[in-house]
Amino acid sequence: MNFRSLSIFVTALITMSVFYWVSSSQPPIPKLGEFQEIHNLHLSQSPFYDASGQSFQLSDFKGKLIILHSFASWCAPCIEEIPEMINFYKKVKDKNVVLIAVQREPLRDKIDMPGLPVYFDPGNKLVQEMNLIAGVPSTLFISPSGKAQLIVLGKALWESDTMHQKIEELLKK
Repeated sequence: MNFRSLSIFVTALITMSVFYWVSSSQPPIPKLGEFQEIHNLHLSQSPFYDASGQSFQLSDFKGKLIILHSFASWCAPCIEEIPEMINFYKKVKDKNVVLIAVQREPLRDKIDMPGLPVYFDPGNKLVQEMNLIAGVPSTLFISPSGKAQLIVLGKALWESDTMHQKIEELLKK
């Protein structure tokens, strides 16, 4: 084996080793629409606002199961899931659950969600401060004790048995 062949072989071996090391050390890519557990997430204290301009923080809802749903008016899956989300919230809102639907755009692009308050997050600071994936829709579940527990990236199956089971489990934490 000549020097050139040996150097190509060693370079290929090193490249494959580095690729294997990097790919094995990365967390798995979450599947869209499925619940993923979250650990040690620092909750943001960035304010978000209702339609009247009143400021809120996540800590204002401590003691309740918080469902923080991030969406955008230009997002087709976000729009598609609105009817299911509204029906879901009607069923759980009396169970110490609050659904905080946070729209990323300014008030002029407000989406109508009858029976569900819509909040605004100027500059998308609320999601960014928690280092969450910035895609929409995304839904974060925060236990009544104030700890982030689960996230669903992409369109959630709001009226599924799994969703209702997860809500019951989180209410106990």
